[in-house]
Amino acid sequence: MGNGFALAISITLLPNTTVPLIACGCDDNRVTLYVENEQHQIVKVQTLTGHEDWVRGLEFALSDSGSIFLASCAQDHFIRLWRISPRRGDDVLIVPKAVSELQEEEDIRVKERLFAVIDNDEEKSTFAVTIEAILSGHEGWIYGVHWQPAVYTDGKRHQPMCLISASMDKTAVLWRPDLESGIWLDEVRVGEVGGNTLGFYGCQFSPSGHSFLAHGYQGAFHLWHKSQKTNFWEPGPTVGGHFDEVQDIDWDPEGGEFLVSVSLDETTRLHAPWVRAGLETNWHEIARPQVHGYGVTCLAMTGRYRFVSGADEKVLRAFRAPKNFVENLTRISTVDTKHVLERMVSVGGVCEYRRHVMNIGGVV
Repeated sequence: MGNGFALAISITLLPNTTVPLIACGCDDNRVTLYVENEQHQIVKVQTLTGHEDWVRGLEFALSDSGSIFLASCAQDHFIRLWRISPRRGDDVLIVPKAVSELQEEEDIRVKERLFAVIDNDEEKSTFAVTIEAILSGHEGWIYGVHWQPAVYTDGKRHQPMCLISASMDKTAVLWRPDLESGIWLDEVRVGEVGGNTLGFYGCQFSPSGHSFLAHGYQGAFHLWHKSQKTNFWEPGPTVGGHFDEVQDIDWDPEGGEFLVSVSLDETTRLHAPWVRAGLETNWHEIARPQVHGYGVTCLAMTGRYRFVSGADEKVLRAFRAPKNFVENLTRISTVDTKHVLERMVSVGGVCEYRRHVMNIGGVV
């Protein structure tokens, strides 16, 4: 790789061989393929070009047809699907023709990149790499791509042609090929809207393929399940909590029905019970009222829906909950907020939200 850096890596076995195939995504905008040769050395066999920015994610999948699919994603906002297929006999000797040289009955062939390997039994195998599809739909850097895991039924393996991608545009997209045309399309698009977040840094399918998870820069997990009733993808609860030292906590002053905490991970988080009829009540992190740029060190609740926090830069900030949060708290924890909602003022359908900033000497 020279003086460059590998930002993503994936490994698999070439079909019908014991030869490992390694793909490296680098900061030179290329995907480099390596194999193990007969001297048990790792050697470069192909370089795949096309991306116009750093390659951030790679993953292999073995299709039912025996070909390997490699998904690569990059900071150029695109996903590329590469097909690696075995070539035997006359297929290896076919010389590509220009479009003007084709006969009427001949099909256009996609440009192939060939490489050969020798297995332990000294049998030579040739493989061809072609571009299968280019997926466009994200509006930010794409940090992760993952295939839906293979399904085993009655001992038979089936690889679903389904791909999930996560991007800095705050969305995760589920891709599938159209059954009639074979064109890859975005089937489902989920994510979050607004907020002081940087989007998704990665994603992963569950082993069953009925759920997938995305994670963000601030440590948040986002989970979606496929509903058996509606066949839609619906959000679900995930694990939460701080990832650095917790500096202070304070309870809801009017009834102790929820807890607020601050941490050196630069966030303020609100924890409350999730009340469901007929099910056990569990506590979850349900909100992050403050995502800061410094470690948050102290906290004081000045009312049920107001608090003041202080951070390392010696500035105090006062927050009041927006109407949307109060309504969601009622749905999740069955906290009685009717009298509070009646007093709240809405402007153009958006609840009034005030934040005051104070230094130690007074209001800034």
